[in-house]
Amino acid sequence: MQGNRNRSCLFLLIIELPVAAMGHTALASTPYLGHSGEMADQGVICVELYGVTLRLDGPPQLWPALRLHLPGWTAIEPQPCELSYVSNTRLHGGELLGYEVWRDDDRLVHRASEIATVARILAGEIHFEIACRSIDYLFVHAGVVVWEGLAIVLPGRSMSGKSTLVTQLVRQGATYYSDEYAVFDDVGLVHSYERPLSIRADDPTVTTLMWPDELTDRVGGPAVPVGLVAALRFDPAAGWETKELSSGPAALAIVDNTVKARDDAAKTMSIAAIVGGAKAIIGTRGDASEASAKLLKMASQLPLTTAHLLQADNSL
Repeated sequence: MQGNRNRSCLFLLIIELPVAAMGHTALASTPYLGHSGEMADQGVICVELYGVTLRLDGPPQLWPALRLHLPGWTAIEPQPCELSYVSNTRLHGGELLGYEVWRDDDRLVHRASEIATVARILAGEIHFEIACRSIDYLFVHAGVVVWEGLAIVLPGRSMSGKSTLVTQLVRQGATYYSDEYAVFDDVGLVHSYERPLSIRADDPTVTTLMWPDELTDRVGGPAVPVGLVAALRFDPAAGWETKELSSGPAALAIVDNTVKARDDAAKTMSIAAIVGGAKAIIGTRGDASEASAKLLKMASQLPLTTAHLLQADNSL
């Protein structure tokens, strides 16, 4: 994720500093002249996530907060990247007023008084950019858990109840992979995307973040084949009413929720065809705990097919 936005930036010296606790290499620089006009200490890191490169300029205290939101980043050497963001501290008379984030095209992303808020807003934008830009993987709006070696994929957009259902599935013993994106590779295996879970309570407009390790120690793992696709809509009045889908409609459930289906139609259809070979259901659900129990029972009865084994072999 990259950038060349130096119109209002001045870097005088860059030295490399290892930061073991963060698991990546950071770059420290002399003070940086930000949009607010006062000097503030900055650091620079370059990372790669799912094949997309990102350059981040900002106060060093931002990186631990941001990394909590971004699963699987890998440090890379400083270089031009696909995306670039600058987050600078806003100072007045030496007093910290807050933080702001700018995109490489000088677009203001967000202002906030607390670093945790900046990290959350910036991570949300980065998640979507990765989903749109990744060439190596196809991102589908879906929750994912793994049960007995196979993925249960829950396609659906935001506010469709994915996170609630994923949370209950994990509480009943499944392994957490994602509450927002199912990440498919070229052979149709699902990779984990361990971002924090977004939990909505009584007010659907208010989101509370839950870190995966607060819920379970069963988080992430190797890429796995899809065993069950469950396109379920929360409807407390209807409750559990489902029907099994044939391969065509099952594939369509994946296509309809793919982030960049139009931009990469061939890959979308190829992966949808692979996933379409899994068991698939569509319908409504009521209580998430009851629905989770039914899904896990259904997944327990799925055979590990020859197709699943071939997928795994092709990924090696």
